[in-house]
Amino acid sequence: MLNAMLELDKFAIRVLVTLLVYLCHAVICNEPTEIDANPLSSQVHCSASSIYLSSRIAKRIRRDLTNNFHDIAVKSSNDNEQVCGLANHPSNGHYSNNAPWTKIVEGVETAAHEFPWQVFLVLRKNNDESFACGGSLISDRWVLTAAHCLINNDLIHITLGAHDLEDEDEVYQERYTSREYFIHPDWDSETLQADIALVRLPATISFSKYIQPVCLDSPSDPAVSYVNDTVILTGWGLTSDESDGVSSVLHKTMVRVITNEKCFEEYDSVITDEMICTSGEDHQGSCYGDSGGPMNFRQADGTWKQIGIVSFGSNQGCESGYANGFTRVSSFVSWIQNITTQTEATNRSTSILATQQPSVMALLLLLALL
Repeated sequence: MLNAMLELDKFAIRVLVTLLVYLCHAVICNEPTEIDANPLSSQVHCSASSIYLSSRIAKRIRRDLTNNFHDIAVKSSNDNEQVCGLANHPSNGHYSNNAPWTKIVEGVETAAHEFPWQVFLVLRKNNDESFACGGSLISDRWVLTAAHCLINNDLIHITLGAHDLEDEDEVYQERYTSREYFIHPDWDSETLQADIALVRLPATISFSKYIQPVCLDSPSDPAVSYVNDTVILTGWGLTSDESDGVSSVLHKTMVRVITNEKCFEEYDSVITDEMICTSGEDHQGSCYGDSGGPMNFRQADGTWKQIGIVSFGSNQGCESGYANGFTRVSSFVSWIQNITTQTEATNRSTSILATQQPSVMALLLLLALL
């Protein structure tokens, strides 16, 4: 797989999705797509690489899909405390931005449930292939992820509260299936614009120490660019270019935000103001299987907010040193709010109508008997 990847132009983009199969295959790429008249700006958009998933994880996923997941106690959203961005720090209770972290690629394992909004998604496509992506819990009913994860999707397997995907004794994990999702109408698979989507959980969930929502970056923040700030990426994606499968445990990496101008030098006309990039220095960054996961930023009060969604990177490889691209969350907050509020309002109206309908039928029957 690496030989095929290294033959690609340095400007090639990989979309960070992982296909869950039992054999490794080379990356399959379409012909370069010319973004504009400049031939140097041609980009290669590739299908996902086929990555080995450990038999224990695969067995668990197959079992869960077959059983349609266990039922859990569901609490009304009105009973959920609307607090976001509360991480579970390591046992020493101290969080340091100078911690000796490396990268998700060969990176360090997070503390158990350190980032309780992290979501693991297995996406079954219409052709019955399954892909792995990340996501983030943003409320008691909604998961935020990348649009490219959901293309031609049939069924979404959602795991909340997980740290070790192979550990069947993690009793705090909750699993759901959903077919209800929303892809941004401006999503473009050629330019990777508006790479953002929402998945609606089939039931309202209860928050706990192990399952918490993350705060979202706001467009009202005074023109915050985050350039040179450090952010944390989290995911179960590949831990090196040589990895034969996704990680069973959640990993984290600390990376630095760079200017869009610097990112433009590596990816040319693909980069827009609705994206945010991180440096690939020290070969740090996200990899296949991390798509849709959060770019986490720690605020002054100790809470965390999500400022980006893992979207793309260089097809030279995860350890190539090139920048990683993310969807800038603040550019899409209005869309997120519109989808979540309108959908919930519609569902409440439908529920009320369904509740009232038997009474209407009874009245009509009574009138018919008179």
